[in-house]
Amino acid sequence: YVSGRPALGISAEELPAEARVYFSLPKGAYVTYVSPESDAAAQGLRKGDIITALGGEAVTGVDSLRAAKNQYNAGDTVTLTIYRSGAPLTMDVKLMEQVEDQ
Repeated sequence: YVSGRPALGISAEELPAEARVYFSLPKGAYVTYVSPESDAAAQGLRKGDIITALGGEAVTGVDSLRAAKNQYNAGDTVTLTIYRSGAPLTMDVKLMEQVEDQ
């Protein structure tokens, strides 16, 4: 039984436009941390990956990642499109229940 808000088990931030242009990186959510207990970690998502789509919906930053993720429930499996080392990759990740900060 799973309830509550969905979570990927990651932390992400916006990439400054200047950095994206300089390094020829796509818009997306830059992954800064992946929880070892998350399915995202089990499926191979890594710090430094850029999430560019979730469930087929374009991700242009942290807000759009959150909006796309919140269309699902904890326990659902979603397809992530990520950019890593100059190439796009896809992976299916099961959303976990968001743990609230105490």
